[in-house]
Amino acid sequence: MANSQARDGRQSLAFIGSTPTTATTVAVGDFIIVTGKADSASAFGSVPVMSPFFVTKATTLKEGDSCVKIPLLFLGQATGKSLSYSKNIVDVTIDYDESTNNVTDGQVSQSGSISGANITEALSTTAPTGINELKKRFVPITQIDGDTITYEAANTTEKDLLVIGWNLRNAKEGDLLEFSVVPAIFSNLSIGGEYGSSQSFDVDYTGNYTDENNYKGGNLQIKATSAFLSAAFKTGRPTA
Repeated sequence: MANSQARDGRQSLAFIGSTPTTATTVAVGDFIIVTGKADSASAFGSVPVMSPFFVTKATTLKEGDSCVKIPLLFLGQATGKSLSYSKNIVDVTIDYDESTNNVTDGQVSQSGSISGANITEALSTTAPTGINELKKRFVPITQIDGDTITYEAANTTEKDLLVIGWNLRNAKEGDLLEFSVVPAIFSNLSIGGEYGSSQSFDVDYTGNYTDENNYKGGNLQIKATSAFLSAAFKTGRPTA
């Protein structure tokens, strides 16, 4: 039966990958990048090395399997997300044969945008979201709280791993979830607000083949289980 979730108004949720750590064991709900595979019967099946993967069931790594875990910072301030794919098309129609003829080199470009509410968040929070990470891709941040002064430098060359769960909000067991994983450079950031309205932000991004660590992107489609949703997401939101 066709999945009709596109028609039920479920909200997409966005996440920004944080510092990866080498893993010797994995747990249900982990977002990982496959870095090595066993010669046979790998726990990662046919997924290629350096590709993204969600752990959805109890998994024991085989000898030769390896991966890194990547915590996902929830960009909960976002409300709108978009992602576009495009190919370079060349018209090779000639006078001798006027039938329209086009070719492509097969290279796929990715780009998109994220928009939402600009919420100011303390750098010292124990459960950070991705909003300050977005801002630090353009400017450094200094926060002053009495005698406590916190400074975090900008990193304007960073390639981030952006994860969008297109139908994740209020997902339930048995749903087919779809995620886009995009190694992205955030290229434009706008923050605005008018009298009587909330502050807003808009950020544009351009996709890459890999991120800073050569981790690849892709499209992940996952049959949701209660264990996966409880471990990784709670009614569409990450757990603390």
